Amino acid sequence: TLLALMLALAAVSAWRYADHPAWPRALVLGTLLGLGGATKLSPLAVAIPLGLLGGVVLMARWLTPVRILCGGAPGRVGWQLLSVPFVAGIVFVTSYPYLWRAPLAHTRALFDYRATGMELQGAIWAHIAVQSPAEAIERVMRRLGEELTVSGRFGVDLGMFELALAAAGLALWVALALRQGLTSAYSLTFAVLGGAAVVTIAGMRVDWARYHLPILLFGSVCIGVAVGWGWSVVSVWRFRV
Repeated sequence: TLLALMLALAAVSAWRYADHPAWPRALVLGTLLGLGGATKLSPLAVAIPLGLLGGVVLMARWLTPVRILCGGAPGRVGWQLLSVPFVAGIVFVTSYPYLWRAPLAHTRALFDYRATGMELQGAIWAHIAVQSPAEAIERVMRRLGEELTVSGRFGVDLGMFELALAAAGLALWVALALRQGLTSAYSLTFAVLGGAAVVTIAGMRVDWARYHLPILLFGSVCIGVAVGWGWSVVSVWRFRV
């Protein structure tokens, strides 16, 4: 739950940063991802694409197509985004006294420890072991499309309606991100929440319900995008009528 909270706050922070890029907001974004990494390691991986995006922005001055994709973002945005994974790493190390003596070696040991723990859980509870990302996707669809649906809590079986609505919102979200540029609010929030969902699926070795929370958060926002877009279309239509 704390991981989901940190990701939600990081997404809000990314949106606010894109709305008004500034060093304090970039530092807050990196700090939130670092604190998220202190709960589970996946937010550290989410910070890396944001840093790479910063590098792309810095290269945009020499490449016109890239400059168009970045929406003409100034160079300072590149440096600010490039700082995000470094800030996240510093906050992560600071939060773990075990890492202070040998940050790199002990961080690697921590990752190995978590990986071994996941493998042992899969061996002990074989019925929920996940062997591949493809199987992880299948289990996500079963969990969020059949077992843990909102409609099901009210005794209504709508099949895969919620996942279908999330898929529609995902398509709209991607379209908005591409239309407004790689440094837009849509793109940066997608990098945070979508990145967390991808990392969770790629690293899933055991199908505990709690491991689906980052994916659930991402899917919920996708549904919000779909519903919000649909509401705006209906509102415009009613106004014209």
